Amino acid sequence: MPTQNNQNDELTKPSGIFISDCGILFVPNESKDNNDAKLNSLRMILNAVREINCEMLKEDIILTTSIAYGNFNYTSRFNHEYIEKNLLYGDAYIYAYFDNENGLRGKSGQCRIVNDEKIYELIKNNKYKSGDILSLLLQNYNDSHRYYYYFYWMLKHPNPRDIKIFKTKYNHCLKNEFKWDCIKKLFENFNKCDDIHNF
Repeated sequence: MPTQNNQNDELTKPSGIFISDCGILFVPNESKDNNDAKLNSLRMILNAVREINCEMLKEDIILTTSIAYGNFNYTSRFNHEYIEKNLLYGDAYIYAYFDNENGLRGKSGQCRIVNDEKIYELIKNNKYKSGDILSLLLQNYNDSHRYYYYFYWMLKHPNPRDIKIFKTKYNHCLKNEFKWDCIKKLFENFNKCDDIHNF
């Protein structure tokens, strides 16, 4: 959940930068000391991630997504008639990039929040209502890093039984000779993309 530094603390919708096969979503102007504002920013990012994943699934494209909390800066550095050069930097961008390249490599369709104690405590201490998109965040206790949360965007309201079934079938697909077809069919069977506007 990269945030762009700005003097205005008013919450806005997520912004995006797309380069080749990589997309960067960020919430500008986040209030640093307001937990409700941070959770609302996270909700906005999760809704955007879910909607993008659902749209890509219709085009037979499955993404991997990493979400990180921290600073993110995007600066236009050089413009020419046919050339544009920009600077991207910030700890959230670096954390998300490395998690996606290393931690999630080969795990098509997965989305997780990067290991960070601050965001772990924020989610853990949150009291959300049934139907809140935050209910789709679940900790993976099999991970060696206790702060990882996975975002089950393909489920409407996950429960332990559905998650267990999904994870078992997903792990089976990873060992399948036709991994891509298996994962695509699994997502089509589980996804609730028709309900994306309910959150």
